[in-house]
Amino acid sequence: YGNTNLMIDENGILLTENPKINEIKNALIRICLKDEVESSELRMNSRYVWNEKFNAENNYMEFIKKLSELQG
Repeated sequence: YGNTNLMIDENGILLTENPKINEIKNALIRICLKDEVESSELRMNSRYVWNEKFNAENNYMEFIKKLSELQG
């Protein structure tokens, strides 16, 4: 789905389907070592992605709009 490189760089770290303990550990270390500016950007980007793609209120309204368009 989409550009995973963008997600990795701007929104977090993408783990493999069945990550090993070391992969999880290294991802957590990378996140913990971010400075305050990088951490803040990560949080803002995560919030933006959630709001655009997973916010139920937004999704509901978009779904209703598409259903209305189908009715003509």
